[in-house]
Amino acid sequence: MKVRSIFIPVFLSLIAILFYSCEDSSVSNNSNATVSGTVRGSLNYPLSNVTISTQGKSTLTAVNGKFSISNISLPCDLFVSDTLHKYQILYKNVNSSSDLTIGLPVNLNDGLVTYSLVVNLPPSTPPHVGKVFFMDDESNIMGVQDASNTTSINVNAPANVPMKGKVYVITYTRNPAMHITNFNYFATKSDVTLVPGTNNGITFGQSELMPVTEDTVNYIVTLPSGSLGGYYAYMLNFYNKRMSYYSNYLALETFQMPSGNTPLLIPNNLPIDFTPILFSYSSGAFGNANQIYALPKTGTNVPVNLSSVPTVLSPQDYALNVDVNTTFSFQKQPISNVITYTVSDSASGQKYALCTTDNSITLSQMSQMLSLSPSKLYSYEINQVGVNITTVGDLLANARTPASFSGTPPSRYFSTKP
Repeated sequence: MKVRSIFIPVFLSLIAILFYSCEDSSVSNNSNATVSGTVRGSLNYPLSNVTISTQGKSTLTAVNGKFSISNISLPCDLFVSDTLHKYQILYKNVNSSSDLTIGLPVNLNDGLVTYSLVVNLPPSTPPHVGKVFFMDDESNIMGVQDASNTTSINVNAPANVPMKGKVYVITYTRNPAMHITNFNYFATKSDVTLVPGTNNGITFGQSELMPVTEDTVNYIVTLPSGSLGGYYAYMLNFYNKRMSYYSNYLALETFQMPSGNTPLLIPNNLPIDFTPILFSYSSGAFGNANQIYALPKTGTNVPVNLSSVPTVLSPQDYALNVDVNTTFSFQKQPISNVITYTVSDSASGQKYALCTTDNSITLSQMSQMLSLSPSKLYSYEINQVGVNITTVGDLLANARTPASFSGTPPSRYFSTKP
């Protein structure tokens, strides 16, 4: 997931977190529902020609990634097949029907074009530390660069994605420990269109730079139990939106953070909707825990409790003679109820996944996708996703909450029976 310079590298490993905000559309016992939504890959771009199947009906996603299948009984099982990127996933017992977001952990390596933009700030503006970024009409942040009086932005995007949106500037001052000591200016310019192959340019006047005011909020952070280390970042999440595997966040500070009191400076007068976010990445004996925690904008001694890593119970690494009846089991963290089981064929590069609320499965439940070959080595990963997510339908339909969690034990291997 080719994330630009503002994003912390671990975001490339965030898989199976599908967040994109919408009103809850849960439906039950509906025999005449229309199941519809959008399929997206890394960089948050729509995926076309992906097959969506359920209850004997099938359709392909359009250029904009959208799909729709009518006359479906809920709950339903959604089978998603992306043959181009060798990824298949089966969503079990989906109880929501409209505005679903299906994010596939696949990279878009082909068909990208480069959009160039030069942003000029007034010469009289002090060279504060800060960020300049482009946000397209769907509110996706891209092309973020460190702010200077002349800042060049390069946005890589599929050729069929229109690059129209806004340019934002936020500047601030940091101390030697890299913590923000005060915010300075914020500016935005609307109706910006980027044309590939040309040098697009815009200029901000001094009057367009708005002074930023801020508050200091003290957070009391409790780190995951058993954590062996990691890092944490303070970010701004714009429009409470996180779609697919591409994070809509602007990273302001990245630091090693001890447990206890953590003061952070939060802007309070930006003319744009945002939520402050704490991103936590920690490692432990059983795997990694990535947590995105929505922080209150005001308060004193605000508690922030980060979760531990879930545990894979079986099978053991390099288990022998695995067949379709072998049990794959997992110990959840008590934060959500949804798990994704992924099996990878290292020889072909094909990946098969099952998204379910079951603590354990057998590979026979992947029979629509996976056909095990004798005496072959596969890898597998079990991943808990979401926060306050009860059903698979919740995960697909309520993806705009900025709070998320990904507990990812290390990839393990198994070999099949001769």
